[in-house]
Amino acid sequence: MPYVDILAHDDYLSFWYTTNTLNCNVSGFDPAKPTILLIPPLAFDSSWLSNQFGDPRLNGSYNMIAFDSRFAGRTRSRPNPSIDLWVEAADLALACQTLQLHSVHIWAEESLAVNVALRFALLFPDMCLSLALITVGPPTELPSYHSSFEETVRMWSFAEDLDGLEHAAHLFLNLTVGYDLDPEETDNIVSYWQTTYPPFQRVRLAGAINLTSNRIPLSSYQLSLITQPVLILHGENNALHPIKHAQQLSEDLQNSNVSLSVLKGCAGYLSLIPTCASILNKIYVKFVSRIPPPESTPLPVPIPISMKRALATLAGLVDRPMITMRDPMSPMSFSVVTPEVEKQQREVFISFIRGQTAAFSPLGEDGRPLRKFSERKDGHWSNGDHQGMSHAGGPDSATLKLPSNKSNPPAREKTETMMRPPEPVTLEMVIDSGLRRTGFSTYSVDKLSLRTTLSRTSVISRLPVKN
Repeated sequence: MPYVDILAHDDYLSFWYTTNTLNCNVSGFDPAKPTILLIPPLAFDSSWLSNQFGDPRLNGSYNMIAFDSRFAGRTRSRPNPSIDLWVEAADLALACQTLQLHSVHIWAEESLAVNVALRFALLFPDMCLSLALITVGPPTELPSYHSSFEETVRMWSFAEDLDGLEHAAHLFLNLTVGYDLDPEETDNIVSYWQTTYPPFQRVRLAGAINLTSNRIPLSSYQLSLITQPVLILHGENNALHPIKHAQQLSEDLQNSNVSLSVLKGCAGYLSLIPTCASILNKIYVKFVSRIPPPESTPLPVPIPISMKRALATLAGLVDRPMITMRDPMSPMSFSVVTPEVEKQQREVFISFIRGQTAAFSPLGEDGRPLRKFSERKDGHWSNGDHQGMSHAGGPDSATLKLPSNKSNPPAREKTETMMRPPEPVTLEMVIDSGLRRTGFSTYSVDKLSLRTTLSRTSVISRLPVKN
């Protein structure tokens, strides 16, 4: 089986990967072809990259490999409160070196994957030939996403029935892939989530909460140190990730040759939507084909030496000299998590593990979902509208008519206010929300009724705090 096992005194990781070769492992790679490393988006694994692996423009000219991250797909790892995005970059580097992949082109989609790719390029510049950054998010999340993501994941993880689980899936679709999806594709995605992240295995989602909620952005100085060619691809209609953040990143990468392409009419996870994925692949092939291969095959550097160099680079980037004294063969040595954040992340893991084995199962005896997402009852409160909001009553109740009021601002002023892109949350808000997370009563979450009409106001913020 295509696994890479990474063992250390403080970590365990069994890394699943797949390739575009006959046996799905690296033994079938053509040494004359460049290699593309694809990083799947949040809440998905390598099996969802068929639009790339099945495209002859990529499959025929390149070696392709994709790893399932620590909390996705078939990869298995030990929950660790010290995990951050630097650790995930070290995971990829150590796995590539174990498989003797000396240099790769990086394809990364979605905010977390993009941040991992940028850190990979900083720590292992000799291994990174180029970067394709797809759907660039803001440095920290927008307020709507920041307040909704963890709440939605907890709703899913602590659901007590199928209706509550499907409502959480509906909200999570809006936060990730988008709401303009084919019903069959929606069924496939929700079915995958139910079998991969059921409530009785919810601890896997705790890692996603930690990485998303405690993400610290790279500074302009750190980004200026990246010199590889960069392609940024962004959907025009992505409301959660406004295009201005992709434009700002292209400016911060001042020492890279950056190309920015905006895909008209596209939003969400571009690689998962066939019409967008085809355009995406076409642009990417033109970009990567123009990058000359290395002048000569690099001599293999012993893995401990390569990882020790990366530790020294990290120590300089974050101004923490003692990092160089850590074990270079452990990905956890690349963590820059502070003691306060480590404590917060440990609390999240503990809250998700508690009662996990007795949690609700959306699967039947055959291990498959009990029903398709599209088979849920019409008009049920969990259906909601395209924004994830639910309405009581019939179709007419979804339309709210406001009485005229002279004190109301003009329509043009209202429109401008609604269309103004929100600003990302500040680091102070990130830290504050992390501190509040450590005081949540998981018993209250378990007993929380999911049969209520939810708004964007965080349910979690209303839970009682431990004394």
